[in-house]
Formats: sequence, C-alpha cells, structure tokens
Amino acid sequence: YYRVNAGAYTSVQGALASGNATSGTWSFNLTYTAVAGDVISYYVIAQDINGNITSNPSTGLLAATVNTIITDPTTPASWTVMNVLSGTYTVGAAGNYPTLTAAANAYNTNCLGGAVIFSLIDPTYSAGETFPIVFQNNTDASATNTLTIMPAAATAVSITGSNASTIIKLNGADYITIDGVNTGGSTLSISNTNTGTTSAI
Repeated sequence: YYRVNAGAYTSVQGALASGNATSGTWSFNLTYTAVAGDVISYYVIAQDINGNITSNPSTGLLAATVNTIITDPTTPASWTVMNVLSGTYTVGAAGNYPTLTAAANAYNTNCLGGAVIFSLIDPTYSAGETFPIVFQNNTDASATNTLTIMPAAATAVSITGSNASTIIKLNGADYITIDGVNTGGSTLSISNTNTGTTSAI
C-alpha cells in the first residue's frame, strides 16, 4: 500500500522477481507521476495460507485480510521525491536562489545529475544569510558531479558575517570548489567579523 502526501492509500500487488515466495525478491510498481517535494508513504503487508497477517512497518496495523485494511500502520515507511541539480544556477536577489544559504539548502536536499555551479550575481552576501552557511555531504557528489561556487563574470563579490564558528562550513562535503576569481576578472572575498578565538572563515 502506498499514498502520496496525505492522500488515500492505493494497493499494489507484488510480483516475484527471483527466488521463491519465502526468500525471493519481490517487485512493486507504483503508478505515480513524480513531483518534487511529494512524500510517498508505504508499507508491505502479507498473509499466509493459514490467514496470519503481518506488515512492515506493523505498529498500529489492523486488517481482516491483506485486502481489507481497517487501520493502516501508525508510522509507515516513506521517501521524499527530490529535484535533480545540474548546470549553472544564479545566486542573488534576482537569481534562482535569493541567498547562498538557500542555494546550500538546495544542494543539501536534492540529487545531483551533473556538475553544478552556483554563480554569485550580487556584490554582497550578508543580510538574509544564516551563518554558518553549511554544505552537507551529498551522496551523489563525485569527480563528475562537482559543485563550484564562484562570482559571476565582472562582479566583485563579498560574503561577510559574524559567527563564533565559521562563515562557510563544509560538513563532510566533498568535490566542492570555492573559486575566488572568475575568468571575467571578478573577485570573491569572505570575511568573518567575529573576534572570538574560535571564529574562522
């Protein structure tokens, strides 16, 4: 059984893909047009020839048969449909993302389909930012699916804030480049105005 967001559950019968009924691999096909941000909740239920019923997850399940569900599991399994990032995205008031914080959040919560560039189009990044700006490990990151943060051509960019730890944090993130000079002659400066002994850029 699966549902999209808070919709009604739809049942899909499994097909034995390989092996046997007790230790084989089962396949379930969901008929659904993927929309980024949707949450798909699901549980798998089975009944043996003696009428015994179980599901995974099972807490809260009440069923007369696998086809007659009285109460669905309290906390079904779930996944979220995510966007795929690939290519160049502008970051700034008139850009794809209004702040570098918003761009970082997109990087942290979406899939990567290729190399990504965050092109900084505004001269300053301070107001509206949440410091530290954290880039998490993206499981799709690789030598091919890289992230480059750089100023747009002919734009002098400054990222300035005050934080006791740091301004930009790469939290286990790999394959990320912060490029300070664009081929168009632009520059990038990053400053932490916090005077604490633990502060860093």
